[in-house]
Amino acid sequence: MRYIVFISAALGAVLLYLLSHASANTAATGSHYTVLLVLNIALAVLLMVVIGMQLWRLFQQMRQRVMGSRLTLRLLGAFALMAIIPGVIVYAVSVNFLTRSIESWFNVKVEAALDGGLRLGQSALDIMLVDLEDKAESMSLALAFQSTTAHLNALNDLREKSGIQEAVLVTLQGRILAFSSSDPSSFLPELPSVPQLRQARQHLYGTIEPIPGKGLYLRVLAPVTVSDLVGETRILQLLQPVPKSLSETAESVQEVY
Repeated sequence: MRYIVFISAALGAVLLYLLSHASANTAATGSHYTVLLVLNIALAVLLMVVIGMQLWRLFQQMRQRVMGSRLTLRLLGAFALMAIIPGVIVYAVSVNFLTRSIESWFNVKVEAALDGGLRLGQSALDIMLVDLEDKAESMSLALAFQSTTAHLNALNDLREKSGIQEAVLVTLQGRILAFSSSDPSSFLPELPSVPQLRQARQHLYGTIEPIPGKGLYLRVLAPVTVSDLVGETRILQLLQPVPKSLSETAESVQEVY
């Protein structure tokens, strides 16, 4: 029985080491984690069975009044107290420490601050989008009273006065009628998609979307009803970049959140 206890203790130490190593390095030993856990549980059950058998044996010796059984019981109680009392103290301190540490990692105030930062960034973008929509509506009304031949000059003049980076007038099929941009390197406009043109046919349409290679942009589409013989509805698109500092801050807060 003594050898069984020693062998079990040695195996328990080895298995606990392997289990802790598996927890720290899940990429290398993750596939064996379940096996190690089951072996540790089985070994713990085996030790409990061995202890139970020894206690039952001691109980039988006390009933038979075997010499030294009471002394064995006193020694067992003393060693049990020496093991249990420090273990309970360490357990209580460890649980309290871990609980407070985990609560500090997931602090509600930090989460609320991050959530508030997200809402603040979204509110700033929404305000910018509403302002661009107002400008698009005003420009579309001005273009509606201009002749078709004067659209290019009128569009360029309206864009400069409104402080817009890019403005383009297109048909419902996406054909470019007039284009104006403050970026000298921009030769072709960023045309809207067909679903966006369909949505903008009846009412004002605005969105915030990333453009590959350029960053985050505000896109607003407004219908323009030209008072000519054809009377065809055209779409005015305004593109305005989101300030780089605002977009980077919003992205960093989103990643942290």
